[in-house]
Amino acid sequence: MINGTNVLRDDNPRWASINLLETPPVQAGPRLEAAGWLADIASRTTDLLHEAGERLHAASDTEAGWRRWKVTELHCGLTHRYRDPRFDRLTARDGAR
Repeated sequence: MINGTNVLRDDNPRWASINLLETPPVQAGPRLEAAGWLADIASRTTDLLHEAGERLHAASDTEAGWRRWKVTELHCGLTHRYRDPRFDRLTARDGAR
């Protein structure tokens, strides 16, 4: 039987011991400044889409309020989902059986 490991030899490379809980310091540089700039643009774009969704669905949201429906905004406010809470009572009653 041949053992292929050289555990006890001097030329055996050692694993580097690192502390996984310690994080290296991050220095601000051009990449981080660009990431902050892109995040700012993404945030402004999301706000504009949300505002457009509010204007687009204003009449439907008003009617849903009259009917006491739940309104759920999806996709940055561009899609709205309407649900009548009376259906929740039906499913709760059916689940109790």
